[in-house]
Parts: sequence; C-alpha cells; structure tokens
Amino acid sequence: MKEKITIVVDSGTDITPELIGDLDIVSLPLRITIDNKSYIDRVDITSKEVFAALDTSKVMSSLPSGEDIIGEFEKLKASGTTHIVAITISSGLSGTNNVIRTLSEQIEGLTVHVVDTLNISLGAGLLALEAGKWIKEGLSFDEVVRKVEANRLNSTVFFTVGSLEYLQKGGRIGLVAGTVANVLNIKPVISCNEEGIYYTVTKIRGYGRAIHRMIDTAAEFAKTSDSYRVVIMNADTKEDLNAIKEYAHSVLPNATSIEIQPISPALGIHTGPEALGIAIYRY
Repeated sequence: MKEKITIVVDSGTDITPELIGDLDIVSLPLRITIDNKSYIDRVDITSKEVFAALDTSKVMSSLPSGEDIIGEFEKLKASGTTHIVAITISSGLSGTNNVIRTLSEQIEGLTVHVVDTLNISLGAGLLALEAGKWIKEGLSFDEVVRKVEANRLNSTVFFTVGSLEYLQKGGRIGLVAGTVANVLNIKPVISCNEEGIYYTVTKIRGYGRAIHRMIDTAAEFAKTSDSYRVVIMNADTKEDLNAIKEYAHSVLPNATSIEIQPISPALGIHTGPEALGIAIYRY
C-alpha cells in the first residue's frame, strides 16, 4: 500500500496558510480565552484583538482540545493519510506535544511519529515546512522522520520583547527571570535552550539595539552554513520593519529569503505587542 504522509503542527509553530502553500501540512489551532469566552487561534481572533485585551481582561491560551486532535486525525485517515509526522512546539513550553503523543496512540490505522522540536514559533515551524518539502519530493515516511530528527537543531528562533510582564503573567518566563532591569531599559534576547525552555542569550540597553543584537545572534547561528532561510516574526512592533529587514540582509548575506510574518494571537498573549523575533533554518 502506498504511503500518504501528512505533517501535523500546532498553531504555536506560526505556520500560516500562505507559508503552507501546496504542502501536505495541517495546523491544529491552540485555544484562546478572554474573560471566559473561547476563541480559536488565527481562526476567529486576531493578534490586535488579543493585544487590545491584554491589559484589561483575563487572557489565556490553552492546548488544542482532545476532540480537535482526534477529529483531525480521523479526518486525515478518512481522506487517505496513512502516516503522520506531528511536529510541535517545545514540550518545555506547552503540553501540546504530550497530548498529541498520547491521543495519537488511540487512532487505529495511522502510523504517527511525534517530534518535540524543543523550540517555539517558526523555530519549530521552519523545520515542519522543510518536512513538507521532503514529502513533496517523494521521500518515504521513515526517510522524512530520519531527516526531521537529524535537522532539528538546524532550526531556531531568537526574540526580544518590550516588557517581560506578559511572559511572567503566562508562566512562560523559564530561565529569563531576573535578567532585565526595566529602570535601565535593558532588554533580553531570548531563545530556547537544549531542554526547550526560554533563556536569555544576551541582554542590551534599548529595544532598538536589542533587535540588532538579536539579528547578530541569528547571524552567528547561521555562519556554519552556506545557505539558510530567515523569517522575521512580528507581534505589533512600531519599529521600521523595512529597516530591520535591510539590516538582516546585511548580516545574513547567504539567506535564500528573508520574509516577515506575524506571530499567532496565542503566542502574542505571552510576548506582548512589542515582541519581535527572527527564525532561521540552516540548510
């Protein structure tokens, strides 16, 4: 029987329909609650609506429901999918990976491999997009799984925030706590460590300077590779994105592309409106 492989991600990987294109990738949306009213990430709520509510309402994110996960897997099976590679954001930041792993064992007639990227946003998503390309190229399930696991450390994200208040509120502060002095306007450059938990890579005074340092840090990560894909992740920064993109081009000359994408509403809950990130995949 011929394999039909589908990549399944959660919306915390920040893969938009535009990025998916014609790849066999399905996104399971996270859930958002504002004052006890429930929304579906990227479906019936926008990041701007989330940011408008952050300081006046009780705003939370939660995992895709078990019903959503099982329903999507059953739908894929009914449409002919025989194998699934589920690629999720870090288990150190979300329970999504564990829930998908547990529920996938209840679905008969599907072979499922679950990948913990130990990453967030397009640090996880760029790996999933590459996996989608490998499927399109005709690689087998075993080959796709092998390549995903082998390339997991070639994908990452660095980001900075205007304030740590939102990471602290959401309990996503990880190892970043105590590293920022608001009085001195010191901003962190944050990434995920080998356990998939946020940590401070470096810190610098001033938001604009932190953005440049963040891009420099990505360039350091990229320097071992002859080519790499780069995506700048924007919450709702007031900084000049064209100027930021130009700077990224200047220090990342071997980028196959440098795109700008919005972060998902669910992630915006924990970063606040001034979050700006850079995701990179080394080829």
